[in-house]
Amino acid sequence: MAAKSDVTESVADLESLYNVEASFEYTGRDSLVPALRAFPETKDIILDHTVLITKFPLQLFNIEDGDIAVIPFHGKALYFRDRRILIFTMKGSPHEILSRAIHDLLRAKLRKMYCHEDLIASGGVIESLGNVNKQPDQSWGPKGVEYPTCVLEVGMEERESIPALDRDAQRWIENEPSHVTQVITAKIFPHRPEIIFALWQAKSHRQPVKKDEVHVKIRQGQPRASNNRSLSVIFEKLFERLPIPGSSESDVIFTAPELCSIALEVWEEIDLNRRG
Repeated sequence: MAAKSDVTESVADLESLYNVEASFEYTGRDSLVPALRAFPETKDIILDHTVLITKFPLQLFNIEDGDIAVIPFHGKALYFRDRRILIFTMKGSPHEILSRAIHDLLRAKLRKMYCHEDLIASGGVIESLGNVNKQPDQSWGPKGVEYPTCVLEVGMEERESIPALDRDAQRWIENEPSHVTQVITAKIFPHRPEIIFALWQAKSHRQPVKKDEVHVKIRQGQPRASNNRSLSVIFEKLFERLPIPGSSESDVIFTAPELCSIALEVWEEIDLNRRG
């Protein structure tokens, strides 16, 4: 089934897609901040929690440094400018751990290729994508430009499907003026040891295609990746240039053992908080 466009997605569509737990109407800072602070007090602190805010003023965004005024939590945002709808996800600690682990592993691999200084990490900086402002978990782009070519999107919820992550990957690739041609996604299941890693790439005419998908689960007491699969980030798409002939530059491959190691780190964080 084709995804709905950013214009045709209704509030109800968005609430369902992003598993929104609470909706608010922005009437002013004095009413919104206390409501947001009270919202997660009875929630599981290790989980992601998502709210939707209507009539949210565009001027409260600070696109330059990724901050959103009046939001008293660290997280990531998706904002529909024409309809003034903000979807904000408060990140749980497993979400943050996975995000940092992917970033650190990517940097370590590029360091071994001696090209890590040619890639700039811009973290969760807010980008303008057509009619929406979007904030990823991590983002990277070539040195000398002011845009990312690859982003990471992480989600954490119990639903079997991953429509929100898939839709976010599509947004990054489809919407002009985005230069993103590769999106890594990671879906964490909070109540069972399973993580789904995937890589989306841009084909002709900005067509997003899911290139790889790796399911990491516990089998016989050990983390196992489905069919021992890996994720391959294309060097040329990442750096917007070919690898230097005769150098160690090549596609960045996240191997099955490396993805299993990241999954273990996430599951240990979940177990630690559950026991605590």
